Amino acid sequence: NQAMCDALGFMVSISATTGILYSCSINIHCLASVKYNMSEEYLASRLEKFLHGVPIACALVRGITLLVMKNFNAPNGCITATYDPPHCKGVEDGEVREGFDIPCGRGRDGAPTFAYVSRLILFLVPPVIVITSLLMIYRYVRQQERQMARYGQGALERSSNRTSITSSGENNTEGGESRQGRLSSIGASVLGSLRQLSSSMSMEETTQQSFSQSVLHRALAYSISYFLGWSPVIILTIIQLADAWRMPMATWQLVFVYIWNILNPLQGFFNFIVFMLPTVTKKRRLQEGGGSWCRAFAEAFWAGIASD
Repeated sequence: NQAMCDALGFMVSISATTGILYSCSINIHCLASVKYNMSEEYLASRLEKFLHGVPIACALVRGITLLVMKNFNAPNGCITATYDPPHCKGVEDGEVREGFDIPCGRGRDGAPTFAYVSRLILFLVPPVIVITSLLMIYRYVRQQERQMARYGQGALERSSNRTSITSSGENNTEGGESRQGRLSSIGASVLGSLRQLSSSMSMEETTQQSFSQSVLHRALAYSISYFLGWSPVIILTIIQLADAWRMPMATWQLVFVYIWNILNPLQGFFNFIVFMLPTVTKKRRLQEGGGSWCRAFAEAFWAGIASD
């Protein structure tokens, strides 16, 4: 039934496009919050509308275009650009063989080039975006760690001690008990201020570093979820580009197809676990005696619903 095939192809196209592009949006969001130090208010009011809008708009444009141009055809889950089954070999486009309802070559006069090119872009460009953004986050976090090691609290305290020693030396050489007392008081005040500044700077840097590391771990987890769901089809696309695709499929190709069909629908579940894990862990720590994971998950889940 072609109507069912059109509906299935449209839903597969929409879900695949939004799922892949949302993985890019998540990593871009993490990159913006860490490397470019964008606040949650700015991200929510300015950036998030694009991170939501671009995947949805691209999915609708691609899906509607392929639907109108009749580029949802069997087999392969009704996502084949043209209808060329074995019984259509040697038959002109538009002819309907006896016992069949769908014309041979359906979709060839539509937008098959757009279908193939958009599929290649969808499967090959997002992995580059995900990996690049993840590497940029990692590089920034490593820079923070090196900066903390170089300009941390120890360095500031050593500078404070040197300042105190210098002030004391000047006091001894210049003489005068009253003057020495005043300078000692000033030196002590400066030393206290430097220590307080050192402590506050160290606390702020530690908090920023901890936040950056948590964002890095979250981005890494989302990236792993993305590659678990889409790496089989990315590999198959590369194989197809290398002209190593066989019909009927070889056994090793079927293995990739089966792995993709198993893992790909679970990407949403993987993302849900990554999203909930920090809150669940926090709820579990607050429980007496460590508590249970199930109870912590239930509390986190219902707290999220109540806050919405």
